[in-house]
Amino acid sequence: MVVKPPEFEQRLTRGLESLYVLGGDQPLLVQEARDAVVAKAREAGCDERLRFEVDGKFDWGTLESQGASLSLFSSQRIIDLRLPTGKPGRLGSKALAALAERVKDGRESDVWIVSLPRLDNQLQKSAWFKALANAGVAVRFNDIPLTALPNWVAQRAGAQGVNLTRDAAE
Repeated sequence: MVVKPPEFEQRLTRGLESLYVLGGDQPLLVQEARDAVVAKAREAGCDERLRFEVDGKFDWGTLESQGASLSLFSSQRIIDLRLPTGKPGRLGSKALAALAERVKDGRESDVWIVSLPRLDNQLQKSAWFKALANAGVAVRFNDIPLTALPNWVAQRAGAQGVNLTRDAAE
């Protein structure tokens, strides 16, 4: 299911899911969400993390073999799959749909993080994205509206222990 960032944060505090799909216009927010999932997974005992950057030469069979193989170091791994173009191609679409099916059927013990760029309407209508979103949690990080930016800056500064004046936040 596609959720808004606050709902994602609430769900993450309640427990760890097997699949997270993170994307949007704000790379910082996507990275922070990825870091939050990794931190939660580490709390749950996931010590091993595998990262794959998908490009035009990516071997999608690697994904399937990673999903089928067991870790030597822990019962659960973090598998961080990054698709900078958001276009997995025909083979990638099949591999991602198969991943979604394994997660949905409860056959996936690892924690998967799939990172995408902007989640536009075309991408969200693709069969592979729908399968991933239905099997796990998909989060769309939109641009922060200009009118909301000062409050957002002040809130983020406050989270770091810095109190900004209104003028400084603007």
